[in-house]
Amino acid sequence: MKRRTSNDLATLGTQALTTSYDQGGQGTGTTETSRQQRHERQKQLAAAKAKAITQRYQPNVQEDRPLVVEGTEKQQEALRPVNAEDRARIALAKAQAITHQWSQDQVQEGHDSATLRTTTTQQPDQTRQVNLSRAETITSQWKQKESQQTTTAPHAALLQRQLPGCLAVATKQTPNKQPGPPLPTDKHMSTFPIARPIIARPTAASSPPRAPPNTWQAKLPEQQMDEEDLAYLQGEGYPLGLIKAMTDLKADFFQQIWIIDNSESMNTRDGSMLADVSSSNGSHGTSRRFVHGCSRWDELKECVVSHIRLSGALRQPTSFRLLNDPGSAAGPQQFGICESALSHGCIAEQVQHCRDIMERNYPVGQTPLTQHIRKITEEIQAVRSGLLASGKRISIVICTDGIPTDAPNRQFFVDALRKLETMPVWLVIRLCTDEPSVVDYYNQLDDELKLSIDVIDDFQGEALDVCKRNPWLNYGLPLHRARERGYHERVLDLLDECPLSTREQKEVCGIIFGKEKVQHCPEADVDKPRFLAHMDSLQREEQLQWDPIDEKVKTWVDFTGDTKGKLRKMGKNRRKKTSRFFRLFR
Repeated sequence: MKRRTSNDLATLGTQALTTSYDQGGQGTGTTETSRQQRHERQKQLAAAKAKAITQRYQPNVQEDRPLVVEGTEKQQEALRPVNAEDRARIALAKAQAITHQWSQDQVQEGHDSATLRTTTTQQPDQTRQVNLSRAETITSQWKQKESQQTTTAPHAALLQRQLPGCLAVATKQTPNKQPGPPLPTDKHMSTFPIARPIIARPTAASSPPRAPPNTWQAKLPEQQMDEEDLAYLQGEGYPLGLIKAMTDLKADFFQQIWIIDNSESMNTRDGSMLADVSSSNGSHGTSRRFVHGCSRWDELKECVVSHIRLSGALRQPTSFRLLNDPGSAAGPQQFGICESALSHGCIAEQVQHCRDIMERNYPVGQTPLTQHIRKITEEIQAVRSGLLASGKRISIVICTDGIPTDAPNRQFFVDALRKLETMPVWLVIRLCTDEPSVVDYYNQLDDELKLSIDVIDDFQGEALDVCKRNPWLNYGLPLHRARERGYHERVLDLLDECPLSTREQKEVCGIIFGKEKVQHCPEADVDKPRFLAHMDSLQREEQLQWDPIDEKVKTWVDFTGDTKGKLRKMGKNRRKKTSRFFRLFR
């Protein structure tokens, strides 16, 4: 069955409204002239209301387009795309407004008729009840049809359910008028105001209060971690400094969008993932080992599930999108977490729901990256002004193992990325492949476009690159997860570019253990014994980390160990990469 659009529903409602007005004037016995005059006036009122509703709904024919009403540019910018829930609320309010206005006009007509008519004949109650029943039917149909439109704008659930300037609430009572007939009631309609749909320019007296510039309309209520979330992160080996860094990152990013490649090529079995094992030395760290030969999809699934739980702990609004629709049995193509202010129990349910979706999914289809990037660009464009005003950005993480298959040539994908770059975004490309052609493809994009892109390998591949130039650092999984989420510091990208200076080594330690804990510590070339002693004391407060090179748990940093022996264990780098973020600062 073809789904009706909001414009179709508006047309249905206005047609019923016109019919109601036409029939409403047929029951009153008056002179022919006065009856025709009132009938003409009623038709004019109905036409005006039909025009108002049509103008209100017309800009929203396309689901992803923002609402547009008269008003200042800033007031228009405060609006955003609405989802099915919002449209249902508007439709219910408008249906009630039709009934309310009809009853008021009938009362007014009764007063006018007392003066104008020559023959006193009241409208039969039966006609009034028929019209009221028709209005109730309109309300019911509107509600049912709107509830079927389950497709929502991907980021609309993140935005406050406010519709400034769209409805002017009219609760005023007309003095010296008899009460009209009772309005149709419904248990789902009791919370909706009686509103009269109009297109009006908001005034200083009637316009809703605007949020301060730093809390623009789309901003969610701030959600903080609780003790249970903090305990989870520390249990996963996240040091306090890195937890604070990711919390600050949450304040910088309004939302995270993950594009998950579930194409058929993800079945290739050249991936690797970590498996937990009991600690061999009885310490408070968690020992792990790499499992090689798993599918790329298994590797990516383990990564995404980890970030689902991480988003829940950090209270970070995050949307996950699969490149290909997995079908109703596997779950929705798009799902999210922390997209509204929720309690810890509700977030735990969301985490489990998202994990279940990932577990049920499997690779299918091709790699339509260009299509998704264009769609995301359009969605961000709708809230671009608000993001810029608040200084917020959106982090976009593309997890893929292939080159886009929905672009006739490479330039189409490049153009899509260029347009996305004009938005307030930070882009991370998380590679899930060893194929040199794919790795070179994305590295060359970074070379040519000079965009704010961070190309990241898998955990073991990144650790190999870091160890080659800075073997003193144990590139732990928590640090890698933070970079996958979009955490970017210039010094972190230098880790696999060149050996760090003593000042930069201190900066990395500050990211891991806390900048306030290392700011008063001298650098190694100034007072090395004091520097080493201070780092050792900080490391004793944190868990040991799995070293992907030595394949055992170790401390975060070791400035006195056998770095040459560690380098000999590296072997051949699995995924060779070129310079990325560093080039933006040279």
